[in-house]
Amino acid sequence: MNVRHLARVASTCALLAGSVLATSTAASAQAPTSGCPHGFFLWSVAEHLADGYHLALIVDDPRSGVQSFGQAGNGDGWVCAHLLGVTENGRSLYEFFDDVLPASSK
Repeated sequence: MNVRHLARVASTCALLAGSVLATSTAASAQAPTSGCPHGFFLWSVAEHLADGYHLALIVDDPRSGVQSFGQAGNGDGWVCAHLLGVTENGRSLYEFFDDVLPASSK
């Protein structure tokens, strides 16, 4: 199972469990120097954990076994997020990758 599929499955499960989801823009003076793929934005794991985005924590955790672009998460508290769409009940569905790309790859 690839990371993209895992992210979609886990995100869908979170929605079905009734997690409260919120949209976000990522910005902080403490943002990492690594980058995200085109179309993704930096997402603070800690900031959104209380909103039910546990998958972001799993993607960032180097011990989880989830890999982004062939690398384990770096555990820096940031991931790359991409809004896939909005469900029929108005909740946002995101895809996550760890922010493992060099900043120059953006």
